[in-house]
Amino acid sequence: MEEKVIGIGLPKTGTKSLNQALRILGYKAIHYPAKYHLRVMTTGDYTLPESWDAITNTAEEFYPVLARMYPKAKFVLTTRNLDGWLKSWSKKDRPFGSQSVAGRLNRIRIFGTARYVQDKYRDVFMAHQEGIRRFFADKTDRLLILQLGDTDKWTPLCRFLNRPVPGVPFPHIRKRQ
Repeated sequence: MEEKVIGIGLPKTGTKSLNQALRILGYKAIHYPAKYHLRVMTTGDYTLPESWDAITNTAEEFYPVLARMYPKAKFVLTTRNLDGWLKSWSKKDRPFGSQSVAGRLNRIRIFGTARYVQDKYRDVFMAHQEGIRRFFADKTDRLLILQLGDTDKWTPLCRFLNRPVPGVPFPHIRKRQ
């Protein structure tokens, strides 16, 4: 692939579904690579391995660094209805003992807390959306905002990546019944 595709949606906004869609489109996509996170946090080295064409659930807060490092990269912000997103997180909250260390660190990295705090999560969600829109305001050709609730996600994604629309439904990983 000629360009990297970097998913910059917050967790629980369809990042796993995007990752699967990118795989269907032929990208070597990876979702939440813990070793990469550890390397970034301990060394400040943001370089993406050459074997990865796409990455999701990783660059939520350091997309500006990757945008400068990879000037041809395309960024996909997956998003969803705020109330539904908050409700999903409230159902996932659990005591520290039942969270993996990586899970706790990831929540602290993104939200500043390992436990669900509705006002904090709401603020992070809103600031994240606004920050991305502001950062890409003069680079709109590099950003696609993909709404989880949209019925047709293939058409905008494939148009953005200049790929043909596949003849399979768009993946929906972890859909609640």
